Amino acid sequence: MEKLLNIKNLLLVSKNTTHHIRLSAIIIALNLICFFTYSQNNLVPNGSFENYSTCPNPGGAAINYAIPWFQPNDPSTGGSSDFYHICACPSFGCPPNSVGFQYPRTGNGYAGIYLFWDTTVIDRDKWREYIEVGLTDSLVFEKKYCIRFHVSKGNWSMWAVKNIQAVLTNDSLVYNDNNYSYITGVSALVEATSVITDTLNWISIETTYTANGGEKYLTIGNFTAGSSVIYSQVLPYSAVPNTLGYYLVDDVSIYEQPEIFAGNDTVIPPGDSTQLGTIGRPDIIYSWSPSTGLNDPNIANPMAIPGSSTIYVLTITDTNQLACTSVFADTVIVQVGFIGVDELQNAGFGLQVFPNPFSEMITFKTEVSDSYEIRIYDIIGKQLQAISFEGNEHILKNKEMLSGIYFYEMTNKKGETIRGKFIKE
Repeated sequence: MEKLLNIKNLLLVSKNTTHHIRLSAIIIALNLICFFTYSQNNLVPNGSFENYSTCPNPGGAAINYAIPWFQPNDPSTGGSSDFYHICACPSFGCPPNSVGFQYPRTGNGYAGIYLFWDTTVIDRDKWREYIEVGLTDSLVFEKKYCIRFHVSKGNWSMWAVKNIQAVLTNDSLVYNDNNYSYITGVSALVEATSVITDTLNWISIETTYTANGGEKYLTIGNFTAGSSVIYSQVLPYSAVPNTLGYYLVDDVSIYEQPEIFAGNDTVIPPGDSTQLGTIGRPDIIYSWSPSTGLNDPNIANPMAIPGSSTIYVLTITDTNQLACTSVFADTVIVQVGFIGVDELQNAGFGLQVFPNPFSEMITFKTEVSDSYEIRIYDIIGKQLQAISFEGNEHILKNKEMLSGIYFYEMTNKKGETIRGKFIKE
């Protein structure tokens, strides 16, 4: 905290404190609805830094007050990750405060950390601060999660950096270092896409992450060796007393993305039915196309009684604002009759379709030489091509075909048909 004393005591606070309190009250009212919505389904507790055990007044180095956040470096050996809240107006609360003029993105609080110090190449590995929190639940193997947090550069921070990162670990990254050097041995799962110089807006840093399983702790900071940090100097040395790259952090979230599953491709006898999809969620909008043969095209798992073989497309819309991606799609083939789809290894052809997915060419190969026709459809059922050939192999070359999911029907001279799908990378 000593490094902050000559910085955070230089601010000239407005004489009209009452004005700032009234303005802050307005901000509170405007952000309440957004905050409560933001908190839903978030695995990061206190992700908006609203709750605290003690108001961070009069000084910094108080991230542990924003329960259950903490700094991984033992405070007694170095580091001073900060917590700002409107309750600490004006020094560590409503702006202007000790680092600038930024209001919280939502609610009434945010965190602040040093990410970079450019004096010598050696010192660039030092003076790193981090904030860490235990999640409300461990991540589940192969589940997809949206990881997101928002940052804004401190107004008086001389250095702007790109390496604003987050890591997930099974155990805490607690360590002791008097120089609070950067944490090694971990890989960042997300970082900013460019050097962030913006002091006015909150910049979102996000990614969709597939869990290894067991991740329990989230840590935000700069995990890159000093010699590899991408940075720029945005203020001259003479302009401000703050020579370190300082950033504010708000609205941290980890959200489990919804699973989309239209169902397994299947064959049913004429007049029979099958259930599509899977168990749904109330915050997801489901839409099936075509609606022909479905008892309800707007639920997660409708019953299908198609009069003929049909390719159903399920589109889901995630209405949760914590989602990285809002719209997903999947398909399922319901074939009516007694001839199976390719996944069931139809005995009529012994058809192989490879490679699948493909990039430039895909091969249709059967065990029997015959006269065949292949029809190619897009995801909405529009026929794109009809190809006739003799023999037992056809290579489809189409570099112009867009990436996505496609379907095929392959018919021999007896009228036997195999249906399936393939993916263009």
